[in-house]
Amino acid sequence: MNLEGKIVFIAGAITGVTDYKEQFTSAEKNLQEQGATVINPAVLPSGLKWADYLRITKEMLQCADVVYVLPCWANSKGVLEELEVARKLDKEIIYAPTDEVDYAPLPWEPYVMSPFRAIQALGDMKEQFEAWDDVAALDMACRAIQYCWKNQPKQRI
Repeated sequence: MNLEGKIVFIAGAITGVTDYKEQFTSAEKNLQEQGATVINPAVLPSGLKWADYLRITKEMLQCADVVYVLPCWANSKGVLEELEVARKLDKEIIYAPTDEVDYAPLPWEPYVMSPFRAIQALGDMKEQFEAWDDVAALDMACRAIQYCWKNQPKQRI
């Protein structure tokens, strides 16, 4: 991926993530080393309302050529909304590579009995998301199957 001379907005989960500043700073440094001008929303001051942060990040996004999405974003309402805006503006979207599988519990995991039921649960909870997209659905389906595979070996197909 050639980011030389491009303006890159970093999208990633912030709410509930204790080390978000380190994640964003690391990504910013990596992107700058590739010649990009980086817009890092993690440097915004604390103390604003969530809706204010989202309004600001959507404006920041307008200036970007590329959106760089950090791992573990699928449950972030803010990232989902930012991605919706990015798609409407026809921005290039790049997902950060990750070697790790995120097994963070999802709200419906205690009720999952099989990978098939996990896929059904996705449909059941679709209405909970205001900014739902195919990528988030695929990510959550993969996580559901991985969770079941790891935690319910007797239920494997």
